[in-house]
Amino acid sequence: EHLPHHPLMDRLLVGFMNYIKFDLIEIPLRIPLLIFFVAPFGFFGRKQLRLQLVSWKEIFWTNRTIWILSDIIILILAMSMGVVMSEMGPTRTWLPLTPLILVVGVITAYQLGTWVYVHSKGKLFPLVIATQIVVLCYQLHEGYQQITETTAYAAAVDERMNIISSALPSDRTLEFSPLPESGWLYSAEISSDTSHFTNRHLKLFFGHEHGFVRKDIVTSKE
Repeated sequence: EHLPHHPLMDRLLVGFMNYIKFDLIEIPLRIPLLIFFVAPFGFFGRKQLRLQLVSWKEIFWTNRTIWILSDIIILILAMSMGVVMSEMGPTRTWLPLTPLILVVGVITAYQLGTWVYVHSKGKLFPLVIATQIVVLCYQLHEGYQQITETTAYAAAVDERMNIISSALPSDRTLEFSPLPESGWLYSAEISSDTSHFTNRHLKLFFGHEHGFVRKDIVTSKE
């Protein structure tokens, strides 16, 4: 009941726009990082000559069934989000695309092992090691950032909950500053609209009579 109720054609249009965004923007932006992750499979597949491909044209033609099935999966997921939620939906609903892209990337890398080996002049192993070091550094960097973000977020949530608990019962609507970014964690942020479902759920949880609202911070445009 919290979701927008648009006409069916409008929801189908939203779903189609989701599909276009992922096919032309989201997935291409992930290809450079995908190359780093799947590089080792090229090294393992270089000696499987029966499975090796020698040109980019062969990649698309030989794996045409995989491309078509992948595209259908993306289309179904995109249209589902459009019809059900009338929007792209939260990031976690697109999780099936991660293993899909990874599997396709592994298959492609495995088939290009010999091609990369030849064009790297036999230096495929050092290339794989270098890419894995880059991946490890990236993961450590992201992990550090996420731990920092989630720690600050968790502390802010605990502080908000303590304020609510100590303020009950209250005869007024309580206002709160926005929470920081939640990082890996699911955000428990409320809205500046008291009728928003997140505000109502929090109100029901604490049994508060007047509820809670998030204060909007207006930045200066001087």
